[in-house]
Amino acid sequence: MNKYKKLNLAVYKDNKKSVDFYMNRGFKIVKEQKNEDSAYAEYIMEIHCD
Repeated sequence: MNKYKKLNLAVYKDNKKSVDFYMNRGFKIVKEQKNEDSAYAEYIMEIHCD
């Protein structure tokens, strides 16, 4: 049994290789926002670990 129910991370929207990498492993985009430090658009991606 996993200790965590879900895992989320932030990926820059323009970083297509990383977005594809995580999507191919089951992550889904749940939110788009602006990174507070860099002001670049980023995706919040999430996977459920049940």
